[in-house]
Amino acid sequence: MAGVRHAAARGLTLRAAVTAVAAQSGVSERTLWRWLARGQSAAPHTAWRPSPEDLIAYASWCANASAAWKDRREAGADVPALRTFQEGIAAALTPGQRAGLRAGELARREYDAYLRWEPEARNDLWEADHKQLDVDVRAQGFERPVRPWLTLFVEAYSRVVPGWALSVTPHSGSILAAFGSAVAVSPAKVWGGIPVRLRVDRGADFLCNALKEACGRLGVVADPAPSYSPFRKGKVEISAKSVERALLPPLPGYLGAGPETRRERSELMTFDELVGVLRAGIDAWNQSHVHPVLGCTLAEAWARDATPIRTVAEERLRWMMLAEASRTVQKEGVRFGGRYFTAPELTGRRGTAVTVLSWPHDQRRIEVMVGGDWLCTALPQGTLSPAERAEVLAERRRQKSEADSLRRKAARRARYELAPATATADATPSTVLTQSDAAETSGQASARAVSMLGLETD
Repeated sequence: MAGVRHAAARGLTLRAAVTAVAAQSGVSERTLWRWLARGQSAAPHTAWRPSPEDLIAYASWCANASAAWKDRREAGADVPALRTFQEGIAAALTPGQRAGLRAGELARREYDAYLRWEPEARNDLWEADHKQLDVDVRAQGFERPVRPWLTLFVEAYSRVVPGWALSVTPHSGSILAAFGSAVAVSPAKVWGGIPVRLRVDRGADFLCNALKEACGRLGVVADPAPSYSPFRKGKVEISAKSVERALLPPLPGYLGAGPETRRERSELMTFDELVGVLRAGIDAWNQSHVHPVLGCTLAEAWARDATPIRTVAEERLRWMMLAEASRTVQKEGVRFGGRYFTAPELTGRRGTAVTVLSWPHDQRRIEVMVGGDWLCTALPQGTLSPAERAEVLAERRRQKSEADSLRRKAARRARYELAPATATADATPSTVLTQSDAAETSGQASARAVSMLGLETD
């Protein structure tokens, strides 16, 4: 090598020359010694290039160059030494292609360069996703600790988190709850409103009819990302991981630090306590987190755009976000979510098929529909006030009284219709006889009997 020769010409030993050149060029001494042994003046570059058959063998052996080289040798192909074969494969395929052949499409995408796309205004696009949190909590009804799921909605322009929901298992109800909280706007929560588009993945819970119907009622364009395309909703993916790293490590039961830091069940937080931590933490995240790309806090990014926010009244929003379920009225009312709901209007409807509309995670009341028409708002039996219980009992008495009255009227009508039918003009009345009528009839019968026997009377 020229550098080594020049150093040796200055009177340095070969070893000292190799050390000096390695320090200046950044190439390891071992590599320089190998090049010197080969008699090369630069890094080795092979002129051999793999044929299509060589690449097919490389792909069939899942990017194992040694196995592909052996396979080609056994097939009688004219292939060079293993080292040259490996260098030729590396020159013919990009690192992404080799990773894809080794571990699949997702591994190949890790090497891709993507075009960054930013929405032009706030609420142009929302992204939503589920994230199972790395923390154990105690949940009612579960003997063992559970890892809850966070359903997150992210506004793509500012990256604020307008709404979220926590659940033991993600489902359409938790999605609607998070969506409803994201749309709602109040003096205490300025970010939200109705987005133009909503991008979700193709999971069954995100493609459910409940979410589609809610988007249709609000005029939101549902835009599911293509399959196996997590980068299409990368903002919510990154936000979920960032929120988790910012809020969960100090909590008992955090799993990211290893098993030695895990707590006993009695020391774990409850599900409701974790909800409180997330409520305060995500609000602080929106207010103070500085985004590295935006160069400002999320709240500042939201406020610097003047695009009007489309809102909807709270009561109307509740109806738009209601989830549907089919039930049958039972003796105790409508059973939903492990509780019995009742209302005066359900009296006398046992066995009737109804549609229950409920706000996810809100067990305070349900809306009951019959045949597409609203029937009543039902409340849990255990929460009824004395006045509400009195209304149910009063409706039961009213319906009983109304039924009794109808039965009495029907009985009177039957008696009235029977009399004209039996007392016709050409019929001989025989149902009721007076005492004189009875005596006269008896005398006439006796006279006919004497005449028939031929007897004479005095």
